[in-house]
Amino acid sequence: MRIGIDMLGAQSAGRTRGVGRYTRQLARRLLAGGGRDDYVLYFHARLPGAEGPWPGAAAIRSLEPDGAGALEDPIRRLAAQNPDRLDLLLLSNPLENFHGYLPPPPTGALRLAAVVYDLIPALFPQQYLRHPAIAAAYRRALATIEQYELLLTISDAGRNDCIQRLRTSADRIVNISAAGDESSFFLAGAERGPETAAATLQRHGVAGPFVYGLTALDHRKNLAGVLAAFELLPRELRESHRLVLTCAMSSDDDHARVQSIIARSPAAERIVLTGPLDDDALRAMYQRCAAFLFPSRYEGFGLPILEALQCGAAVVAGRNSSQIEVLGEAGLLADAESPAEIAAQLRRVLEDAELAQRLRRAAPLQAQQFRWELTAERCRAALEEAVARPPATGRIGRLLARSRVAVQSRFSLPEKKRFRGAKADNLANDRGLPL
Repeated sequence: MRIGIDMLGAQSAGRTRGVGRYTRQLARRLLAGGGRDDYVLYFHARLPGAEGPWPGAAAIRSLEPDGAGALEDPIRRLAAQNPDRLDLLLLSNPLENFHGYLPPPPTGALRLAAVVYDLIPALFPQQYLRHPAIAAAYRRALATIEQYELLLTISDAGRNDCIQRLRTSADRIVNISAAGDESSFFLAGAERGPETAAATLQRHGVAGPFVYGLTALDHRKNLAGVLAAFELLPRELRESHRLVLTCAMSSDDDHARVQSIIARSPAAERIVLTGPLDDDALRAMYQRCAAFLFPSRYEGFGLPILEALQCGAAVVAGRNSSQIEVLGEAGLLADAESPAEIAAQLRRVLEDAELAQRLRRAAPLQAQQFRWELTAERCRAALEEAVARPPATGRIGRLLARSRVAVQSRFSLPEKKRFRGAKADNLANDRGLPL
């Protein structure tokens, strides 16, 4: 079996976040599998993120656009011409629309598959599809991947979303799950770095017992719910604990906005806002917090939950989407739309030492269910099955699909320019994995 992997996920806007980590880890695990399978990696020229090494790759190709051509053009040629005689091409990030990128339509020359991290824009169109050009591009991308031989999701919840919302046969939608970085996130006591967790916390202005929240201005991440839940705690708990927040911010304006929101909180004097954290500092927060608070409104996988579990944290998360399956019985769930319920679950962890200890013991055991070895095995099996079975459509069906997608996905040049300009102003630009 000869598989190509379009590595755009490691090069696009999410390359430093969940999507980028997922793409790199999955590719490396597939390459390390050995056996009779060959993998060809395709990186987009002029974009960062192609750094190796990539041991085990049968070949590494650079996709060069024609002059000022669109990012999608070389991947379209690859799908149409198949110069490396691939059995299947796997797209690592087909829905991001980075620089106007759209996934290639099926032509019959090469089987196509894609990783679908989530359908968040389709689920929350008022937040993510407000601009007409962005909405149109996203729907074109969905209409294209619906016709692929295989869609890989990263959670059962994500698979169910795809089954319900996409015109793709359920047997061609496979959950391969996800995993965390075990070299960066682990239980306290295994650190080998120059700085202790206590010193890291002190450097970030954190002292005494604290609740840790990892959030963003993105509506889905529910910053308001985190603040409201902390404010609803009994006074003695608020006075004995701090709320430490790490909030994803992409500009000085974002930082000023978050500071303004915190300043208006009745509990403002008990809230610490950190700057961006590297993995070492993030691990210290997970390890030392009295509780990790993550009541997201939706997660494609919920990587922060898994990282917190790996570090032995007592977790309170949102009772929705993939958070339920990732957390299992190792944490507490609450209605993300109910600050009172979130506060009640948080209070249980902070007041019941026996419960908190039980959750911390269960956390690393639950985390062991999500390992890259398992994800790579599921991915390899799904790819092999997709290559072995008959194509999704016959010749006439492929030609019709090809014509339909070509009409849907081709912008005029002015429309592409409008789309790219609007992208920076749309909340979808803040979307990440997980991740």
